[in-house]
Amino acid sequence: MKVLQTLRPQCFHLPRSAPSMMISLAGKTALITGGSRGIGLAIAHRLAHEGASCFLVARNADTLTTACSKLPHRTGAAAPIRPHAFFAGEAGEPGTWDAIGRRLSAEGLEVDVLVNAAGVSQNSLLARTSPSDIASILDTNLRAAVLACRLVSKQMMRRPAEARRDCSIINVSSVMAARGGTGASVYAASKAGLLGLTSALSQELGRFQIRVNALVPGYIQTQMIQNLNESKLSSQIPLGRVGRTDEVADAAFFLATNSYANNCILNIDGGLSAADQGLVSRGNS
Repeated sequence: MKVLQTLRPQCFHLPRSAPSMMISLAGKTALITGGSRGIGLAIAHRLAHEGASCFLVARNADTLTTACSKLPHRTGAAAPIRPHAFFAGEAGEPGTWDAIGRRLSAEGLEVDVLVNAAGVSQNSLLARTSPSDIASILDTNLRAAVLACRLVSKQMMRRPAEARRDCSIINVSSVMAARGGTGASVYAASKAGLLGLTSALSQELGRFQIRVNALVPGYIQTQMIQNLNESKLSSQIPLGRVGRTDEVADAAFFLATNSYANNCILNIDGGLSAADQGLVSRGNS
C-alpha cells in the first residue's frame, strides 16, 4: 500500500536586501519608434504613466505633436526629469538616426529604454508586391530597429556599470513571425528578423548588463486589422477576442523593469500561437 505523505506548507521570506516592489521609471528616458499611434503610442502612455520621459519617433510631425501632448506627466517625486519630446523622420533611414544621435547628444539625453514599435503591414501575395513596397516594409519593420539598436546600444555601453543595469531594448515582433500567412510574406520575414536581432543582441549586450527582449503580439485592435473581419479573427483565438493595445503596453512595462528578463520572447496573443490554423472555432468559419 502506498502511503501518501503530507507536505507541510513552506514559507519563503525575501531577504532584507530585496528591491522594493514599487517599481517605476521615474527619471528614465524611453525612446519609442512608431510612437505616434497604435501599440507604440500605448507603450509610450504606459511608460510615461510610470514616470518616464518619452522621446517619440515617427514620420508625421502633426501626429507626433498630438500624441506627445496627450502623454501623461507625473508630478512630485516621481516626475520625469525632462518633458516628452519627438523627432519626425523615416526610421528606416540612416540619416534619421544620425540626426537623432546629434540631438540626444546636444540635449544630454541618455536612453534607458528603447522600444522598436515602428511597423507597416502587408496584404498582397509576394508575386504582386512591388520592389518598392518590399523595401518599405523591410525598412520600417526591420532596418529601423537595427539602426535604432545600433545608436542606442553604443550610448548605453558607454554608461557606468550601475546605470547600465536599468537599460533595456524591446523589439515589437508579431505572431506572424512564426505563424506566417498568405499575403504577408515580407511582413512575416521582417518580424522574424526582429526575433533574430533580439537573440543576437541579448548575447552581445548581456555582458554589459543591457537586456534585450521581444514582444510578440497577436491580433491587436489597431489600424493594422481595421480592414479584417474581427469576428473571424476572434474565432481563431482561444480567448475568443482580439487584444487591446494597453495589454501589450503592460507587457512592455514588465520587460522594461524585470532585471532578469533577457532574450525573453513574450507572446501577447490570446493563445493564438498555440492554436493550429483552422482548428479553433467558435461558430465562425
